Amino acid sequence: MRVKIVERFCIAMVLMQVVLAWDPRFTRDSLGDFPQGMIFVIFGLLGFISAVFGIGILLKQLINHQTMDVGLLLACGLTFSITVVVQISYGWQNFNFKKANDYSTDIVNPPQFQQTKHERLIIQDISSIWQFFDIPHKITKADIDSIVLPLSGLDSKIVLKRVIERSSWKLSSYSTSSSDGVDFSETYEFRGSKGNPVSQLTDLSVRISSTEPGFSVIDIRSSSRVRYRDLGANSNVIRQLTMDILMMAKQYKNAPN
Repeated sequence: MRVKIVERFCIAMVLMQVVLAWDPRFTRDSLGDFPQGMIFVIFGLLGFISAVFGIGILLKQLINHQTMDVGLLLACGLTFSITVVVQISYGWQNFNFKKANDYSTDIVNPPQFQQTKHERLIIQDISSIWQFFDIPHKITKADIDSIVLPLSGLDSKIVLKRVIERSSWKLSSYSTSSSDGVDFSETYEFRGSKGNPVSQLTDLSVRISSTEPGFSVIDIRSSSRVRYRDLGANSNVIRQLTMDILMMAKQYKNAPN
């Protein structure tokens, strides 16, 4: 009886992960819509724990010279395989449970949005039923620092424009503090286009600043339009955008004039 319970539980957890991952909204960047991402993680952890318990049962059968249950062996093997696939595709290190959903490469002077966090929320007033998911708003330091490029502010603007053109992010607004001569400071706000998995979840604010010739600094802020934990989605957005900017800047720098 115990063997069948563990076997069926493993299969159920695998099937639930497959169903959630099959949803086109579930991507490396968004980690799924809430509560999909949280449920996916829970199913994965429960499946892994049950598989470990199942392996214990199989080892006990082996030690006692009993016939190993083939169904349980296959169920545990499938569960561990799914865990490996998830690790390779998403990386459990990309999931975090911090009380955060607003990250910036510059925490001292983060790039600003034209609207406040509350004004940008999808749902202004959260239901009392979901109050336990609500977290206080704060800007959290991203695990990536400001990007320093050996390019002028104007050249960095061109680099950013090329990166955005290759993505599904769309410019929603921008502000200029200074763009004359050496001094350059512009901030751009982006939202995902229709069909982009993060379009309903995340706002981007990217600031380019330069105070000396041939060098500029790019800061990125990624903020969810929700109140609950983002499971690391905004960190992934910043990380991916940083990689794209650095790669494009290298191509731009090495391109023949």
